[in-house]
Amino acid sequence: MLATLSMAGVPWHFDEKVRAYRVREGFRFPLVEQPIFEEKKIDAPANAPSDFQATATELIEHGEAFARSLDRFLETLRSQVETETDEPDD
Repeated sequence: MLATLSMAGVPWHFDEKVRAYRVREGFRFPLVEQPIFEEKKIDAPANAPSDFQATATELIEHGEAFARSLDRFLETLRSQVETETDEPDD
């Protein structure tokens, strides 16, 4: 797991005080921290049929984007595991 974080450029360290690994304070995960939902001014009631359709479509699009992000994450993990298992034992 720590090697995966390092390969992804995530700055981590061991915190002796709490005896745990931590990510450097202030570090932002770009895929996680990008705003997905933007504030919108809604004039009609939230239960209006046209709002429901638009909101449902938007949620589906964001869900699919999240799924693609998870797929990329899993591919990275799988390649890391394959790399570690392919290395010869000393």
